Amino acid sequence: MLGCMEHPFKFGALYRVRKSFRAPRDEFNAGDTLVYWRDAYSHHEGMKGYFFRVPGSGGVRSWDIGVGEDVGVWAELFQQVSAPARLVVAAEAGDVAGTHAALLEGGAPVDSLTIELAAEKAVQGGHAAVVELFLRAGALSPVQREIALHLAAGAGRAAIVRALLSAGAAADALDGAGQTPLIHAACSGDTETVAALLDGGADAGFVARSGATPRSLAAARNHGAVVALLERAGAQA
Repeated sequence: MLGCMEHPFKFGALYRVRKSFRAPRDEFNAGDTLVYWRDAYSHHEGMKGYFFRVPGSGGVRSWDIGVGEDVGVWAELFQQVSAPARLVVAAEAGDVAGTHAALLEGGAPVDSLTIELAAEKAVQGGHAAVVELFLRAGALSPVQREIALHLAAGAGRAAIVRALLSAGAAADALDGAGQTPLIHAACSGDTETVAALLDGGADAGFVARSGATPRSLAAARNHGAVVALLERAGAQA
């Protein structure tokens, strides 16, 4: 059996729900097919969530379990039916040739979810050449470019940020929490990424719904060089 904190799922793999059940947040129906996406731990709720994407709809479902519970029960609820798509594997590895081949495989367009997951892995790994390939191929929608921009900003991937901005991603695009890429970059403390966003037109004085600004968040994390950069761009103390 897996320990309570071990990871039972593979990113990008397809799973079938074995039997219908109700999780704390979502309902799962027997026979549903879902693509595993990510996990997150909530200290406030004392829960570990495993998040799945719903092919075709873009929806998200989460299977949440409490601290101390054994995630080994996953095998009673989910069955892996396929490995991660070739495109996801190649992008995660930074394999440009393999990514290009996977994009052309079968002669039909790759589905949007697979491309989004592949781009996410390329961004996380800092594989700028793979991201640039997606952009040259026109594989990423405007929304997907903005999602990738937020990920790249938070991960301190300056080269990828520049590539996405050059491809038309909006420098001040808001994520689901109402935050701009510059908010994430300021928190990361990476001055090159912050500079890339500012050069691309990001608003140095943006104020989030919480009242936080890129400058205030950088200052709270003692990122002095980022604070100075933002102030030179017009951010107020």
